[in-house]
Amino acid sequence: MTAVFYSWANEDCADNNEQRAVVIISMSGFQYAVAAWLPIVIFPQTMAASFRELRLSSQLGLVIASIIGVIMVQERRARGRTVSHLITEGRLRDQI
Repeated sequence: MTAVFYSWANEDCADNNEQRAVVIISMSGFQYAVAAWLPIVIFPQTMAASFRELRLSSQLGLVIASIIGVIMVQERRARGRTVSHLITEGRLRDQI
């Protein structure tokens, strides 16, 4: 339904760019404002699920996975720099 409203506003404001910008940005702002509070009204905090027993282990797993990912990216970049450095010097070209 949102796409219909946006296209309708675009067609109504087709001759005035400034008016179209104000209308579209206000529509977008109202949409985000409603999207921020509506889930809180529909799903109150009393109905939220509780995941206390897996919280620490999942956080620790994500931290370890992130550290491994950063190390892998750094190694790839370091390896890429050495290869590109050797290519620019001409050392690797002789071996190929």
